[in-house]
Amino acid sequence: TSGRHRACDHPGADIAAGDCPAVLFAGIGSVLQRQAGAEPPVITEVGVCNGRGCGDGGDLPDSCGDRAAAVREKGERKMEIKRFGDPERKKIMLLHGNLMCWRQFENLIPLLEKKFCVYAVSFDGFDGTDETTYTTAQAQADKVAEYIEKELDGRLDLLYAESLGCGPTIFLKASPNIQIGRMILSGPEYLDFGVLNRLILKVMPQKQYRTAHEKHMPAWALRFMGQTEQGMQTMLRRIPDHISLESVRATWEAGLYLYRTDFPVQPDAKVACWYGEKEGHMKKAIQRLRKAYPGLIVRCFPGFGHGEIINHPALLASELERFLTDGGTERCAEESGK
Repeated sequence: TSGRHRACDHPGADIAAGDCPAVLFAGIGSVLQRQAGAEPPVITEVGVCNGRGCGDGGDLPDSCGDRAAAVREKGERKMEIKRFGDPERKKIMLLHGNLMCWRQFENLIPLLEKKFCVYAVSFDGFDGTDETTYTTAQAQADKVAEYIEKELDGRLDLLYAESLGCGPTIFLKASPNIQIGRMILSGPEYLDFGVLNRLILKVMPQKQYRTAHEKHMPAWALRFMGQTEQGMQTMLRRIPDHISLESVRATWEAGLYLYRTDFPVQPDAKVACWYGEKEGHMKKAIQRLRKAYPGLIVRCFPGFGHGEIINHPALLASELERFLTDGGTERCAEESGK
């Protein structure tokens, strides 16, 4: 536990270099068992008209109704985006963590769709098909931006990103063609280890690829993620099929080099950074994000590990609604700068 912070007033302390291989597994993210009594979300399927609306455009007539759920680029498979709730309400988009798909939010969506229109994305390479491959965070951002521009009139009220999803989200915020009212980056860890990056890229993608296909998380990885075996097993069961080693390696490369990007400064951006008290590699991430978003709001969740906020859907739904409606969120005193 060297270097790991224990209280909310010491946020983001980096873990010692000797712990790096284990901490890197934190990019996988976590999900919770289905909340007791929660109603299953009503899904607007990609490319299928279900009476409430229909999927995206390429193969459906305009008479089928409002088109939700996917964007087709010429010569490429359309990105999987599911819609839930009334499209006339405020719009929330959810971007998943590594090895996950839109189902990472299955327990959260039923709580949100009662008040909002929710869009849940599956990145390329994690959509359960063998027809797409994750390439770069920028490429994913471009696809999502095109969907928002064409199908949502270029505007989102709230964008929530977990772990891996934070990279595309940062690029989305810089897109000149869309507007994002508020944005939350959950667990955007700083994982650049300099000269060790090349070695990490040779070793860790293969380990994570094995995790994806064997559905097994080593005990040491659970400890460093601050997660429970029960919660992690639930996550492992939701890993989509057909994840390739190429996609896994691309996500590692995106994470290792994300903060070398020259992000544009956006002083008026309404952005929050959330993380769990038990996760490391946040101090440098917060410092770097503050350069792009001077008004960054930082929230530390005591006792939580990486991505563990998703294990508490009622809390997460409440905090998302509060942040969307008035920007209110508690701040860790030391890091808020307020």
